[in-house]
Formats: sequence, C-alpha cells, structure tokens
Amino acid sequence: MDKNLHKRGTLFAVIGLYLLLFCSTIYVNKYVLSILKFTYPTIFQGWQTLVGALVLKLLVISGRLDLKTADITRITLISQLPAILCFVVAIYAGSKALAVLAIPIFLAVSGISDVINILCDTLIHKESIKTVQNFSVIAVLCSAFLVTWTDVRFQIENYGWLFLHIASLGLRSIYLNTYDIIFTKKSFKISEIDQVYLNYISSVVILAPSSYLLGDVLAAKDYPFIYFYQFYVGCVLSGVFGVALVICEIHIKKSFVSKKPTDFFCYLYLDVAKILCALVSMLFFEMKATKTNIFW
Repeated sequence: MDKNLHKRGTLFAVIGLYLLLFCSTIYVNKYVLSILKFTYPTIFQGWQTLVGALVLKLLVISGRLDLKTADITRITLISQLPAILCFVVAIYAGSKALAVLAIPIFLAVSGISDVINILCDTLIHKESIKTVQNFSVIAVLCSAFLVTWTDVRFQIENYGWLFLHIASLGLRSIYLNTYDIIFTKKSFKISEIDQVYLNYISSVVILAPSSYLLGDVLAAKDYPFIYFYQFYVGCVLSGVFGVALVICEIHIKKSFVSKKPTDFFCYLYLDVAKILCALVSMLFFEMKATKTNIFW
C-alpha cells in the first residue's frame, strides 16, 4: 500500500514538474520569437536542438541517462528518416506559427495533433477510446474550430504554418505507430530517448545549412538585440526546458504502460498543461480577445 502511494506521489510530482516545464518552454519561446522578435527559425530551432543534444550527452556522461545510439545501424537510421524529417518540419513550422499567433490560439489549434495520436492508437493498435479521451477529443476539435472561426486577426499565412506544424506531427505519429508493424526485426527497435537524441542531432545537421540557404544567417546579422543578454539566456533556457520537458513526458508515458491509471487527472495532464499555459499567458503576452472568442 505504502509502495503504491509512493509511486503515485512520485508520478504526480513528475506531472507537476511537467506542467511547470510546459508553461516555461512555451513562454520562453514566445518571448524570444515575439518580444525579442528573433524570427529566424532555422537558427533558433537549430540552437534549441543543439542545446538539447548537449544536455542529453551531459546526462549520459554523469550516468543519469543511458543512450544506445552507438548501437544503431545505418539501416535503422535510414528507417527513422521519415520521422526525423517530419520532426524538423514540425519544429520549423511551429516556430513560425508561435511567433505570430497568441499562445491560447496556438495551443488550442495545435491540439489537433493529440487527436491524431489517439486515433492512431484506436485504428492501428485497436485500442478502445476511453470516456475521458472521448471528452478530450470533442473538446479539442470544438475549441480548434471556434478559435479559427472567431479569430479577429485571422491570416491564412499564419494559420498555414500552424496547420503545417500539425500535419507534420500527425504524419510523424502515424509513421511511428506503424513502425513496429513495418519493421519487425529487433535490430530496428530504438527507445524513445534515443529517438529524441537522433531528432536533435539530425535537426542540427539539417538546419545548419538551411540557415544559409534560406537566408536566415544573413538576415540575423542585422538583428537589433544580438548583444542583449536576455536573448542568449532565452535561447539557452528554451533548449534546456525543451529537453527536460521531453524527458518528463517519457517518464509519464512509461508510468501509463499498463493503460490502467486510476486517476482522472492522469489522462488529462497534457490538456491541463495547455489550459494552464493559455490562461497564465494572458498575464504576460498581448492578446486581443472579443466577446465571440473569450470562452474557447
């Protein structure tokens, strides 16, 4: 009994940390992108993923994390390329969208990617949708529709980046959910944390030359806050918070392997994080709300 209470207490502590990291990651990214107006996603996301990869390496060196990327074969790496490319496109498009959209709008609409995850579990793995998940799916879809419909600052380009972000996450989710069916050999199996590390390293490799090809490096030379310490602190924190958030989420998912969590809140930790983040963001970032969209 005491052991179960201890496990549950640890889980809720990790979920609490997840909520804090989720809000902090979004706010820091929004601060750099919108307040400091560093709208060069190939550089910003390249920096974020580089910091994330370095943090993971430091955790491995300190013995707090175990990566098996050295054992990954070339053919396994190739099999992961579709997911890696989707990840790179998702973070690039997400950065472009978050720079111009209010946080509540970004979170409400991007929640469609979570619906895709649930549908993948249902259609591919034949898992039944639970009552709380049904509630979550309906709430997310209604919220996304109402937000888009009532946004007084609606611009097709801004939402285009957001929907590209969602589509990339959706395609990545579909591919990873079918990965075990397509590649049945044990040599193709890699852990979630190894996938994260591969995503980070591959993103740096892809985004570094892209920053020259897309002109972000030349444009960033005229960036007015290049010597502000807030800019560098924000860039570092965005990477550190981001990778810590991913590690927390992996830990939470492992706690739900049995698919029998007993607490209603455990099903909705991501929804709670988004709602909390959206509400608190209104205190720090400008958002134009109207009578028609104040309740979404």
